[in-house]
Amino acid sequence: MEPERNILEIETKYVEKLGNNPSSNLSKQIELVNNCKMFNDHGKKEVSNGFGQLGRNFLLAEKFRMENRLDKVFAVVISPEENTSSKNEIKEFYSTMNEEFHSRLFYVSLEDMIKRIKSNPFQSIKSWVDLFEKRYLRFEESDKLLLDIKR
Repeated sequence: MEPERNILEIETKYVEKLGNNPSSNLSKQIELVNNCKMFNDHGKKEVSNGFGQLGRNFLLAEKFRMENRLDKVFAVVISPEENTSSKNEIKEFYSTMNEEFHSRLFYVSLEDMIKRIKSNPFQSIKSWVDLFEKRYLRFEESDKLLLDIKR
């Protein structure tokens, strides 16, 4: 049996919402959603209003999967734990999908991702991960800088 050939689409968000600015030409999105068993009736109706950034990125990955004859598309949104809008937007997008496809779209917190990478036995990436964590996750340092600016 041949191994699956899949694609993983990664969306990273730090503080802002994923965005609701729909595309101006929806015909290709509508066609893709209507011909895809991944979406339910609600999704087939909602696409005519235009999906936000999360949906458009997911559809782009799905189209890439189809064109390249891959098996499955997966999408992950990575953001800090405090950015609850990412989880809410995924939950909202689930309402457009048939339930058996919900596992194809998921959330990982930036903090958990760093923790997982740090547990990796490859010491060659440790210094990079430490710098990344300091820059993007030590909120107390950026909060202190923000207070200094406001004074």
